[in-house]
Amino acid sequence: MHVLFSFFLLLTTIKWGNWKKLTHHLDTLWYVSSMSLLYLIIVDDYHLWTYESIWLTSKELTLIHSFIVLPSITFLYISHMPRKMLHRSFYTLAWALGSFLFSWMFYKLERLSFHNNYELWMDLPFYVIMYIFISLHRTRPFLIYGLSILIIIFFILFFKVPW
Repeated sequence: MHVLFSFFLLLTTIKWGNWKKLTHHLDTLWYVSSMSLLYLIIVDDYHLWTYESIWLTSKELTLIHSFIVLPSITFLYISHMPRKMLHRSFYTLAWALGSFLFSWMFYKLERLSFHNNYELWMDLPFYVIMYIFISLHRTRPFLIYGLSILIIIFFILFFKVPW
C-alpha cells in the first residue's frame, strides 16, 4: 500500500508540481528529507510511529517516505501556496487535515502504528507545525532550523527517547 501510495503521489507531483520553480524549492525539499532522516537516527529503535508493510521493512518504508513521499508532498504544497496570508492559513490547515486523514486511513488499515505514548491525534498538530515550517523555510531558513531543533529536543524529552 505504501509503494502504491508513493507511486500515485509521484505521478500527482509530476502532473501538478510547479516544475519551473523546482530549483527555487530544492533547499526546502532537502530540509524535509533531512528532518525525516534525522528522525531515523535519533529514535533508532525507539520509534514513535512505524510504517507497516508485508514486504518492506520499517526502515525501507521510512526511506521511501523520506525521499519520495515527503518531498512530493512538500513540492505540491509549496507549488500552489497562496499569496494572501488568510488564504495561506486555510491552505495550510487543509493540507494538515488532509495529511491527518491519510495517517488515520493508514492507521485503520494497519499500515501505520504508534508507539511509546505517541498517539494518532498527535499527528494533527505535528502536521500543522510541519506545514508552517515548510512554508516559512524558504524565507526564514535559520529560524526554521532553530525551531526544528527545539521541537526535536521537546520530542526527545516529552517521549523520553533514549539518547
